[in-house]
Amino acid sequence: MLQRLLQRRRARSRLEAGEVGIWYHPDYVLSLLEATARVANVEPRRGELILGRLMQAGLLKSEDVRTPPLATMSELTGFHPLSYLDRSLSPEYLGRVFGLEAHFLKETDPIITNARRQVGATVEAARLAAAHRGFIGMNLGGGFHHAEPEQGSGFCVYNDIGVAICALRQMGYDRPIAVVDLDYHQGNGNSVAFVDDPSVLVYSIHGSVWSHLEGSEHEIHLTGTVTDRLYLAALRTTLQSALQRHRPGLIFYIAGTDVLANDRLGSFWLSLEGCLVRDRFVVDTAAGLGASLVVTLGGGYSKLAWISSFYLARYLLAGVAHVERVPRVDVRTDFTRIARQLDTGDLTGEEDSFDITEEDVYGDLTGGGKSRRLLDFYSAQGVELAFERYGIMAAVTQRGFDKLRMDTDFKDPSHQVVRMFGRRPPAEEEHLLLELVVRRLWLPSVVPELERMEVLFVEWMLLQDPTRGFTLDKPPLPGQRHPGLGISLHMQELLVQACRRLHLHGLFERPARFHNGLGGSSDAHFLDPIYEGRFRALLTVLAGIAPAEASTAVDKGVLKLADGTPVMWKPELHGVPVSEALVAYFESDAYRQAARAALASYLERGLHVDDSMDLTGRV
Repeated sequence: MLQRLLQRRRARSRLEAGEVGIWYHPDYVLSLLEATARVANVEPRRGELILGRLMQAGLLKSEDVRTPPLATMSELTGFHPLSYLDRSLSPEYLGRVFGLEAHFLKETDPIITNARRQVGATVEAARLAAAHRGFIGMNLGGGFHHAEPEQGSGFCVYNDIGVAICALRQMGYDRPIAVVDLDYHQGNGNSVAFVDDPSVLVYSIHGSVWSHLEGSEHEIHLTGTVTDRLYLAALRTTLQSALQRHRPGLIFYIAGTDVLANDRLGSFWLSLEGCLVRDRFVVDTAAGLGASLVVTLGGGYSKLAWISSFYLARYLLAGVAHVERVPRVDVRTDFTRIARQLDTGDLTGEEDSFDITEEDVYGDLTGGGKSRRLLDFYSAQGVELAFERYGIMAAVTQRGFDKLRMDTDFKDPSHQVVRMFGRRPPAEEEHLLLELVVRRLWLPSVVPELERMEVLFVEWMLLQDPTRGFTLDKPPLPGQRHPGLGISLHMQELLVQACRRLHLHGLFERPARFHNGLGGSSDAHFLDPIYEGRFRALLTVLAGIAPAEASTAVDKGVLKLADGTPVMWKPELHGVPVSEALVAYFESDAYRQAARAALASYLERGLHVDDSMDLTGRV
């Protein structure tokens, strides 16, 4: 607790003294990037996620975040000729830059605003850095190093660092400048633009060559299996000497996180720990030279990308230099591949379809028919096959159980049940390990072109290991009788694949408690944006508190507004969008703005943990 307090005080001191600045704007969110497989795993909200985590840690307040201006035309034309700026406005050209068909880009204004806003942040941070020695400015975006003066590429329309350097020169800043580019992809835009400018050093370690120019001694191309050790050795033996010879007054750092292992567009094998060591080395080297620093995010196309950037931001603010946890692994890609390999006939049991009963013929006519299949599609054998192919059975077996047995009850369409039983040898006692209760459900539509939408609704899902007990490290969550099996995300993804196969709009539930809302994938949201914002406010206030304690605190009314009103949990519709229409709803500006407004409202009304009560509600 004392350590956390000291970290917060250091961050507050640095921010108030003007030593560090953070730039971000909601215009940075460009959800259309998810429409192309070229940027699989891109997180359009990475800036929001980084800010949210910093606020949860108490290192940043909303008023600390600097609002970037739009880059002006005079700033842009300092680097890009006017002819290119005109060309960059067309959907066809932007389609080539982002690797999208032109029909995805009917509205180009949001794209141009997004780019100009992020460029504006880098320019403003650079001006402050040039005016104040040792200043560190972090743009939670930017790093558009593929944009050359007369052409854009690689998701980069305008080159924010190139524009910023030209703007500084125009205002009379004449000290040497360095660009330290540690994105996985070579920054051809800066290499081309400054190849004949000895006052600008372009240093790069990359795994993918983009420039047609001969690489300088400071642009290092690594190949093969690039691990933490190899990467950091190359960095440590080359960066300091290059910078010491150049003696920059200002360094631009492109802190690309596409160097992480399992990045979709990179092939390096850096860990979160290795990436943080890299970032610290650059920051500390700049400080040792007395140089100001402007940090941009660059690329990153894995589920860990934004978390790595959060660790860098936390180090800049509070000097914290450790990796706390490894987030969940994304399983959707693997499950999608498996789904394509599953035969429809095997799932439905169509070979039995000629065994028609009187109930099959007359059930729907009488209104009292009983379903013979889960969700009117899966046979009992098909359910078991899906559990086997998606690895659910293997995962449970790996946890020490054998003689697994499936039991199903599909008679009531509004209450269809799947159960799994197993035993832990050498004991012969059979245990209930999994119980799932689902149904199809029609909801009032939030999509304008539909009157209503059909979803897969989870009434109840129990995943438990009755053979184990709780520990001090993992105490019971409210309402939990036994520890879990650790397969909740896999079960969710199995049901998402069912939604896709059955053309249902999404997977929904009403989480009974706060901790239930924490589970699942990052693309799960509350259907009502007001409750989404409310949930984010709870997350912010409960940051750093273990899930069991946090959930208990919400249950017991420990969270209150400034006027003393308790903020209790409400089990509202919460789900993962599957259809394009529902995905578009959750990504819409209207939904995001309403959620942000609700978040801000709760925080402004003084949402806090009541210090007069402990987390169990006792005074």
